[in-house]
Amino acid sequence: MTRLPRFVLPALSLFTLAVAGACAGGTENGGDDDGPDAAIAVDAPATDASPEVDAPMVDAPTADAPSDASPDAVTDAMPLAGDACAMAEVITISGGLGTATLTGTTAGYANDYMPDACASGYLQDGPDHVYEVSVPAGALLGATVTPASGYDPGIYLVGAPAAMCDAMPITCLAGSDEGLSGAPDTVRHVNETGADVTVFVVVDGTSTTGGAFTLDVVVGAPPPGDTCQSAEPITLSSGMATVSATTATASLYANDYVPTDASCEDGEGNDRVHAVTVPAGERLIATVTPQTGFDVTLNLVGGPAAMCDASPIVCLESADNGSSGGAETVTYVNPTGSPVEVLLVVDGYDSDDEGTYDLAVTVGVIPPPPAGDTCQLAEPITLTGGAATVTGTTATTAGYVDDYQPPSGCAGSFLHDGNDRVHAITVPAGARLTATVTPTTSWDTSIYFVGGPAASCDADPIVCLAGADASGSGAAETIAYDNTTAAPVEVMIVVDSYDPSDEGDYALAVTVQ
Repeated sequence: MTRLPRFVLPALSLFTLAVAGACAGGTENGGDDDGPDAAIAVDAPATDASPEVDAPMVDAPTADAPSDASPDAVTDAMPLAGDACAMAEVITISGGLGTATLTGTTAGYANDYMPDACASGYLQDGPDHVYEVSVPAGALLGATVTPASGYDPGIYLVGAPAAMCDAMPITCLAGSDEGLSGAPDTVRHVNETGADVTVFVVVDGTSTTGGAFTLDVVVGAPPPGDTCQSAEPITLSSGMATVSATTATASLYANDYVPTDASCEDGEGNDRVHAVTVPAGERLIATVTPQTGFDVTLNLVGGPAAMCDASPIVCLESADNGSSGGAETVTYVNPTGSPVEVLLVVDGYDSDDEGTYDLAVTVGVIPPPPAGDTCQLAEPITLTGGAATVTGTTATTAGYVDDYQPPSGCAGSFLHDGNDRVHAITVPAGARLTATVTPTTSWDTSIYFVGGPAASCDADPIVCLAGADASGSGAAETIAYDNTTAAPVEVMIVVDSYDPSDEGDYALAVTVQ
């Protein structure tokens, strides 16, 4: 997003409040109030009658002379600017859109507000300092509080009028207290109304003594791809494209979508949306690779953009097979007779999963499937003297995909959701089949047998005759099967892997005895 110019705020001055009276016992309203201080009563001596007419008159003290008045007659000090929403410090941004940076403190301020669900679930029972800013229709407000060392603030946004800050409980537009002591916290809110709105920015926290901070505020257009309505179009060249992007909170992305339908993968983190058109009958392959080690998820939603606002969101395809730092790949074939707009929602599995990523997209005519792509296309193995060794690959670039995911127990306790390739052999009655797969590049293979016919591979769940995934990356796996029947058995030998990122070349050695 293009950084908007930074504007210098006009100097803010304290305004004068005429506050009469004095605090009983020398204190103002208590520290854990949920609302602004109540009006302060004036201490005055009680009297039942008019003063004596002959009582001596006492001259009022002059500016140069000390007063003999009791301390109880001294008025309270003026409230601090920003002490409550009703006296919030105004942030002025020239033209309504731009940035501002302020320095402030909550030290010496009162604890006026204690929302308990606004800022990451932490009770904000420290002193608070309030600012207000006008947000034009359709604009985004982003605010980041960066504390001085040793101070742990929270930050939340409350919509005008100021009386909303006194509600019990306070309703926040957004809030955050994710950062630890000395770490920044960021909040954002998009004004989706058709008019300008005033928003109160409250710097608070759990530290009862408060502390100094810097407040960075931006008012501008939401970041690209923030929602499906602002999805970033992907421009293909020869049917392919790769884009780099981020879902970072610091870049003002947020968790807009949490799909719950079984067709989608969960996504509690920040999300960002890209869009591509898939012609009738053509195939989309999309791979998202996180660059900052977070756990990414990928959901494909069919357009128009309003489909992302459905409850629940329904996905065309989805993927969350890898762990933190692992890539995710989805494949979608447009079965209709018309082009389909596909919204690619890059999300994070957990609330703190966010960061930069690369998104690689390929759209094109579906090529003929490669040999061994499915059990129906299994490659026959021809034995010589009861043995044979064949070579192959499960690489995505060779057209292989994840067709089969046998359940736990088929080949160890792992789910086999990497690319797979199938070979076939006939085992005579009473004979033993032994197969060893050895990766010739450094990747983690698995292997399992499925009894024919080929349709057995499409069962849910797949039933395995034998399987193994006992070794690590680069190591061989060996399994055996004894045909104890009285007839020959066709066996599908599936070379697979437990992780979507594990694929590559291999050698398969087979014996039948």
